[in-house]
Parts: sequence; C-alpha cells; structure tokens
Amino acid sequence: MTRRALLAAAVLVVGVVLALRQPGAADLAVVRDAVAREAWTDARDALPQPDGLWAPSAGLLRAHATVAWHDDDPATALAALRAAAARAPRDPDVAHDLGFVRARFDPRPPEPPATLPSWTTVLTPGELGTLALLAWALASWSATRARRHPAVPLGWGALAVALSVVTVLGGRTDPIVVARGTLAGRAIPDPAASASVTWPAGTELHVVGVRGGLVRVRDGRDSTAWVSVDAVAWPPGHTPTR
Repeated sequence: MTRRALLAAAVLVVGVVLALRQPGAADLAVVRDAVAREAWTDARDALPQPDGLWAPSAGLLRAHATVAWHDDDPATALAALRAAAARAPRDPDVAHDLGFVRARFDPRPPEPPATLPSWTTVLTPGELGTLALLAWALASWSATRARRHPAVPLGWGALAVALSVVTVLGGRTDPIVVARGTLAGRAIPDPAASASVTWPAGTELHVVGVRGGLVRVRDGRDSTAWVSVDAVAWPPGHTPTR
C-alpha cells in the first residue's frame, strides 16, 4: 500500500470517528442512570452542556428535555425536543416525547414552522455527512489507483462535493424557540410599541434575527414579530447574541 493510500485510509478513519463521536457520552450515561433512579439533583449536575463546538446529539437534547420537564419548565423541554427532532427526525422516542409535551399546553399551541427540508426524514444531514466523508476517501484512494482513468477519482470527487454541499445546506437551520407564556409580538423592535400578534404559551417560533434584548420570530403561518429574548425558551447549545 502506497503512502497516499495509507493517508487516504487514515483520513477516512479519523473522519468517521469524528462524525460518530458524541461529546459527553459518558456523562450522558450517568444522567440516564440518575433519571432512572429519579435522582434529579445528580442528573442535573451530570448533564453535559453543549459548548457550541459540536452539535448536541438527539440523545443529549432529549436528556435536557427530561430534566427540564421535571423542573416544571415545559417550554425549555419542548425547545430541546424540537432540536432533537431536527437531529433525529425518525427517532420514535423523540417523536413520542415531542407529542407528549406539546399536548400538555392548554390551549394547545398552533402547528410549528418547518425546520429542515422534507428529505431529512429519509436521510439526515449527519448521515449525508458520513457518506460525504466516505466519498472523499474513495476519491483520494482512487486517485492513487486509477491514474490511467482520471474520470474515476473525478467522479468520486464530484459526488463528495455534492454530498458536502447538501449536508451543509440541509443542516443549516435557525433554532426553534418556545413561548414561555402568552407572548405579545411587536411589528417593530421597540418594547414600547403596541402588540401586533399574540401567541399562547408553548408556541414554537422560528428565530429570524436578534437585536439587543429582542428576537424576531416567525410562526407556522409566516407571521413575524419582535419579542423579548427572555420571553422564549431556547434549545441547549443556542445562546442569543445580544
């Protein structure tokens, strides 16, 4: 095996490890054990906090939702579960918990805005990213083996680029925040302005922009308004920039 082939294999192994790595996995196991024992203080202390470097896994987000629900904070639980659903749209446990929490709001909140493209229910951005890494490795390996057939590595390279672009575009989504109580939205970013729209507690809103202590949000009917940053619950790993 040539040095280039060895390098391609090393890149593949490192890429797959990084793609599958879930920071805080050991702590997450501790949290799950504490939840099973109903040792909520232990669960809260061991709960890993997303640092912004790695996107939190669906399992971590679901653990945050469980602790938030026990702490009587259904809005934060719903925000965490909505983020988990974006990471793992086919996970039945996430779907069950999401429906359970949404049903506990009275009145029942309106339907949330769409988050990710519909194709992510078939293949998630994370899974596409793993395929992109494999395509890049195959392009590198074939470049050392198919010197007389340059179309082969070029074909793998083109596939890798396409998968990478779709992964980035499909995985980019602004967070969904949740109204902590009855929420009055204003058409302009002025806390003294009259309310232009009112949303009930539990309404899931797509973040459009942040300005100072206000955040512009959009509901499932494309109505937009400005609300206070503190009036909505944010999913773990998302800290609004003031």
